[in-house]
Amino acid sequence: MLHAAIFLFFVGLVEFLFAFNDEVAEVILVAVSAFAALYIILTGLPVIFQNCPFQTPLTSVLWYIGHSIAIGFLFLFRCSRHVSAKSEELVDHVCQGFDTYIVSYVKHKNQWDKAALRETLDLCRDDGEVESFLEAIPGYLYIDNKTGSDIGNKSNGTRIDDVGSLFIVKEHDQSQSLGERIGHVLASCINGVGRMDDGARRRRAITCSRAISEISKASLSLHPPVSVSLELPRAATNRLQLLSRDHDLQIASSALNAGAVLERALLEQFEDPTVQQNTSRRAVTARVFKDVIGGNDPGSRRFRGGLPRDGRDARLTAVTEYMLSVLGLIADSWKPSPGELEDVKSTLQELCRGLTGTEFSDTAQGRFVSTLGDMLDAELPEDSTGA
Repeated sequence: MLHAAIFLFFVGLVEFLFAFNDEVAEVILVAVSAFAALYIILTGLPVIFQNCPFQTPLTSVLWYIGHSIAIGFLFLFRCSRHVSAKSEELVDHVCQGFDTYIVSYVKHKNQWDKAALRETLDLCRDDGEVESFLEAIPGYLYIDNKTGSDIGNKSNGTRIDDVGSLFIVKEHDQSQSLGERIGHVLASCINGVGRMDDGARRRRAITCSRAISEISKASLSLHPPVSVSLELPRAATNRLQLLSRDHDLQIASSALNAGAVLERALLEQFEDPTVQQNTSRRAVTARVFKDVIGGNDPGSRRFRGGLPRDGRDARLTAVTEYMLSVLGLIADSWKPSPGELEDVKSTLQELCRGLTGTEFSDTAQGRFVSTLGDMLDAELPEDSTGA
């Protein structure tokens, strides 16, 4: 409407000038005609050439009108199989929308997305901007899946590859990895106690934890999961451990969920044959895993455990330890909200995915059953039955 108003203004101006001076009016008419022709060309080019980088607000309108006319015309000849298939293809394009249709024709889109993501992270100058970046990560991972119900589809796999590339910094590159940036933001949540507003600190800590959790969940959807790096620096994992024991129980529960899902994702990578054959990658994964479970943290429940000696029990141990940590929060008078209970449920689903009772030792199964009984007997809100 704004563009139409501008053109109508110039049409009125030209008509007005013809009543006073034909020469001036003709000059203005030529200039307006040239711009109008350029506008019409830029409006129609993306409809004809999908890789055209220019468009106007009327381009999508013209595209929908053109598709509607084409569908209506082809409907008259729907008896032909070829025409019917073409008509269905046009209907699919309309259902997807103009933007999706145009983006599908972009060449090397994955490389552009990855480069844009890296550039955006590098442009984040302070912790507040990094927090906003982390807050957008879950939405970016699900951008090709509006419902988020099928994270394992091909498009979402590409998205987690984009995010995973941010954990790796090339040699001689001055930029920081996503893991280092996360570590800095987590440090502000710990060092900001007493200086940062409680609500802001809670929001920042939960945002960081949720980003780590969603990245870990997305990596678990890949087969094999080793294509995504989860190499968080020791500073980030240690601070995540500290936040899981924070006096603010909302922060503690969020960090606990993130650590549990990350532990499961690292276990999948650690047990993959590709990682087992790569000595350096295996050492790094083992180091991150030990840091995540608190193997170097005297305040952690699993300080003396380190890496599980029996690899087959490690995944069931992750479930058991997570439930014990949740029980610890409940003992500290944690009253989870429905949303927090849903997060607990989602975390348990990720930890229990693909587990069968026959592959674990009797000791590990017995400990799990005992902990599960304690979990079911724990005092939870009345609306927590579904979790």
